[in-house]
Amino acid sequence: TSEGVEPYLRSVYRGEPPAETVAEFRRRFDLIGRSPLIEITRGQGAGLQQLLDDDAPGEYLVEVGMLHTAPSIRDALATLLPRVERVIAIVLAPHYSPFIMGGYGTALAAAATELGATIPVTIADPWYEIPGWIDSLSERLAHTIAEAGSLPVVFTAHSMPEVVVKRDPGYIDQIHETIRLVAARTGLRD
Repeated sequence: TSEGVEPYLRSVYRGEPPAETVAEFRRRFDLIGRSPLIEITRGQGAGLQQLLDDDAPGEYLVEVGMLHTAPSIRDALATLLPRVERVIAIVLAPHYSPFIMGGYGTALAAAATELGATIPVTIADPWYEIPGWIDSLSERLAHTIAEAGSLPVVFTAHSMPEVVVKRDPGYIDQIHETIRLVAARTGLRD
């Protein structure tokens, strides 16, 4: 239900969100009926666990932790700490901005401190240019072009507050680099 919208927005805003924002988010949530993001993230975690198990059965453990909702980063870390020798967190957004994704590292560090972690707890670097990611995007784009025929290709990214773009142009540079690599791999003109 949309009752979870207000606590989520309190976490995002780090305080009380504007009432009109809460009302609008509730309206949108009620129109859609749910957010699929937790389900998708759990599916990605299960997929990663399967890949790791296929390569090294029982050697790795995957847990899912969310920044603004359950299951939390803290709860995921609490599950992992007594069972592993090292924790590596992966933010599922390939591009990194301290203004947008910095909260993940902050939450992970706070949870590690609160839980008294005695093992290394780190967060992976941005992965916007790793070959597997570029290959995946390129293959999907090439497949779409093959099905649709010759057509213009427009790359888009999610919207961002202008203040973030101005304060952290490196984030936009990372998006442009992903686009450049995908375009080159797919054989599109620069």
